[in-house]
Amino acid sequence: MRDGFDAAVRWAAGLTEPLLPTLARVAADQAVRRHAAADPRWAVTLFAGVLADVLTTLPAEDPWRHLSARIGDLTIGTPPRTDPGPGAWRRDPGGGRRPFGTWRDAADLTGTPPGGPGDDVRVDPGIAALSDPLTPRAAAVLAFAARGRAEARAAVAATGPSGATEFEAAAEALRWAVHRRRGYRGPGDLWPVEAVTVWAAHAENPTAAVPPVPVREVIPAGAYRALTGGDLTGR
Repeated sequence: MRDGFDAAVRWAAGLTEPLLPTLARVAADQAVRRHAAADPRWAVTLFAGVLADVLTTLPAEDPWRHLSARIGDLTIGTPPRTDPGPGAWRRDPGGGRRPFGTWRDAADLTGTPPGGPGDDVRVDPGIAALSDPLTPRAAAVLAFAARGRAEARAAVAATGPSGATEFEAAAEALRWAVHRRRGYRGPGDLWPVEAVTVWAAHAENPTAAVPPVPVREVIPAGAYRALTGGDLTGR
């Protein structure tokens, strides 16, 4: 149904355009939620594809591409046995694993907001979008999607069986993925919107092939080290 394509593209504008009116954002969000609830296959195809095609453009050394995660019967890396539920984990300096999914996991690129530990990070425009922690399911979806398209599809599908639950986890993960990429490319980056457009067309017509991510959109190896001084702590 063409309405699904139009709804997805309108929704995608909210990923990169901060000046959209609130009512327009709400309407776009509701439209995509309805399509996801009515057609879970559509939701999995769209969000898994976009998530993978945003996250795999991050440089290979970015710690977000090397998380451990668990969702349902799926695992990647070495999630801790002491926490059997869904979630994602990253390595701490001592070699253990700690849960992934707070604004502190982005501070390596954004910097730490000024002020004390109790300050509200929502007042810092560089990191305000991540002030609410990721849910464990969304964190797991992000971790899987950073490995590739097949992993992304399996993880988004595992959040089901309803398209509504798939939307909730995947849309949350995608917002964090776009924020992470923006740390390299800046706020004017339009690749997430282009990726949504490509995958929305594919969701409407699954027989249409989806091209690989253009080379121009892949952030080169070494970019993470250049921005952080080579600190790979947390991988």
